[in-house]
Amino acid sequence: MLGYGFMLFFFVLNFVGIRLLSEVNRWVVLWKLVIPTLTFIFVFFAFRGSNYGSAVGGIAPLGASPIFGAVATTGIVFSFLGFRQALEYAGEARNPQRDVPRATIISVGIGIVLYTLLQVAFTGAIRWGELGVKVGDWSVLGTSKWATGPFYSELHAAGIGFLAGFAALLIWDAVISPAGTGYVYMGTSTRTFYGMSVQRLFPPGLQTMNQFSIPWPALIASILVGGLFFVRQPSWYSLVGFIMSTTVLTYVMGGAGLMALRRLAPTWRRPVRLPYPWVLSALSFIAATEVVYWSGFSVLVEVMTFVFISIAIYLMYYAPAKGFMSSTQGLTLGLVFVVAWVWIAAKGGWVLRSGTLPVHGSWTFGTYFAAFAVALMLVTVATWLLSNEEGRKHVQASWWFIFFAVAIFLLSYYGSLGANAKNPTVHFPYDYLIAAGIGLFAFLWAVRSAFETDELRELHVALAEGRPLAPVPEMEEAWTPLHGVGPATGGGATGS
Repeated sequence: MLGYGFMLFFFVLNFVGIRLLSEVNRWVVLWKLVIPTLTFIFVFFAFRGSNYGSAVGGIAPLGASPIFGAVATTGIVFSFLGFRQALEYAGEARNPQRDVPRATIISVGIGIVLYTLLQVAFTGAIRWGELGVKVGDWSVLGTSKWATGPFYSELHAAGIGFLAGFAALLIWDAVISPAGTGYVYMGTSTRTFYGMSVQRLFPPGLQTMNQFSIPWPALIASILVGGLFFVRQPSWYSLVGFIMSTTVLTYVMGGAGLMALRRLAPTWRRPVRLPYPWVLSALSFIAATEVVYWSGFSVLVEVMTFVFISIAIYLMYYAPAKGFMSSTQGLTLGLVFVVAWVWIAAKGGWVLRSGTLPVHGSWTFGTYFAAFAVALMLVTVATWLLSNEEGRKHVQASWWFIFFAVAIFLLSYYGSLGANAKNPTVHFPYDYLIAAGIGLFAFLWAVRSAFETDELRELHVALAEGRPLAPVPEMEEAWTPLHGVGPATGGGATGS
């Protein structure tokens, strides 16, 4: 209930417009810079170089593979996701070519420096005796008595009076820092709903503006969907793992989409132009692929289940609205798919579980994966058969993503971060190389399969004739991303 209360507060902040949100965020960003900086400075007072020596296993005592797994599942990637907000608010920037790269690079750069120094300081200040664990037993830190407030506990254990006083401030930081993430994310998800409505993926009513030029129906949709996550996720850590994976999964669209538009609309004026697009797009696609893979099977099984159930939204709303198939056909096929998909998820026994094993008596993974893949194949083929010529183009252009998701999902089970990580079928680093190969192949397929949609044709004609583009309701007056979504607005919260 406290979480829902915070979401209501974030709703009000976003409802009254970007100016108030920007002003509030200015001070929160300052807090999120000052407190972590003071934290690593003070923690260095308790630093012990022996925590990096051979007595505790040296660097990477558990090997290299868990490092990459930690990037995806312990909040490291989530800590740097603040750069994305500068991109999602870019439509409201005064000078995108200048402001967007600057906001992105500065936010990531400051995050790297801050979080690296924090981790170096924290590792050096660990007191194994205070923890009550064997020196160098890194694997139990996550379940130790420090786990609920690591920096707070470490400063107290240092035995220095003023450090204990500062530790109390970290309790407030554990509220303020994630709150800054919360209201910014609600704003960006609102703009996501708005943009999807403009692209006719959702009803046009989501574009309705209030007196502050904020699409309030999209804001309501954002708080409703956000509230659903409280139902499933029992902790901040599991919530971050799920959100991070679904968020990074969308990053694969960026590189592929950029190169598809460079191919299909090469002459259009671009407010922001990226250099070396083929190289950077391919690398971004592969990087996103790796981070998704590093999430591990227990996270990906839920991500893939909830991502693909959105096929029903396509069938029941988008395809009939675009005239690809009749409403009756779309509704019928969508409902049949939902029932079958939920049944497969239940029989598989992995979904909606926090453990590393499926529900007792569930299908074997081979049976579950076969049903998973066959269901996707059947619904895709049925959609293609029921669609008109234009609809079939859309279905065919989606096959690369189905291949990509299914291939990564299968690899995640048998790889070094899978259900049998201690004795995997595909060992590190070969599974990482295979994931990179899957990503590169899917990237090239995605760019190659892109085609000129009705929307692109309409824009081509409008630009050729010098007509204004389709009207879009104006958002509030432009602002500079550095003021609204500044550095270190990711998910990091040093106090927690």
